[in-house]
Amino acid sequence: FPPSTPSAQDSESCAAYFNWWKADSFASHVLTARLSPNIIAFLPAHNDPSTGLPRTSRSVMSTIKQFCNVNCSASASVRKETLFGRSCGPSHNAINTFCETWRSEVGALCNMGYRFDWPDTIFSFLSQLPPSLGRVRDYVGDCMDNRSDLDRASFDWVVSYTL
Repeated sequence: FPPSTPSAQDSESCAAYFNWWKADSFASHVLTARLSPNIIAFLPAHNDPSTGLPRTSRSVMSTIKQFCNVNCSASASVRKETLFGRSCGPSHNAINTFCETWRSEVGALCNMGYRFDWPDTIFSFLSQLPPSLGRVRDYVGDCMDNRSDLDRASFDWVVSYTL
């Protein structure tokens, strides 16, 4: 949250105050630079009418999360089901795209706070691989069989091994 406005006589507090707002404006720029007009329209006003202060990057991020349904359990569940239903073609390019999509979506879901059942996640990933990667599926399946310590790092290893 923004610091309170310091008195003009306290130069150290004034410097810290202006540095905070400068850093916050950089963060806001990073958050808003590539947004579509549809999302920009939902952002808070540049200056809060009640306080007169500029909007903070925290308020921008909160609005973006709300607009994109981040941290919404229903949205995360739909995203997970879509991912787990995704199939993989036999071409090298299709396999690369499949693996990168899984990495990206798993990362996004983790950032949303979604809790994975890692053995199920790894099994779902492997089961969607094309028949041409049967050896990969068998080897990784054997490596993961009866392990109780599977986690995100295990999933990342599986994807890397597949690639």
